[in-house]
Amino acid sequence: MLKLLLIVGLGSFVGGSLRYLISYLMKGISTGGFTTFSAFANEGFLMLSSGNLWGFIGYVTSSVILGVTLVASGYLIVK
Repeated sequence: MLKLLLIVGLGSFVGGSLRYLISYLMKGISTGGFTTFSAFANEGFLMLSSGNLWGFIGYVTSSVILGVTLVASGYLIVK
């Protein structure tokens, strides 16, 4: 149980940090950290609304792929 909590906590921290970094690189300085799915969805929606299709695709794709990869890495590290 503790291992699972550590994996989820680490994944949340790393995922939130990466989303913030990717958002910063895609559009410049932003305020706040993006640690929830609703904030992630909001960022994606704002990119689409502003016509930034490639930024949206890169943001969503890299966030999901990196997030899943880091969770898998966490499982491997703990085992």
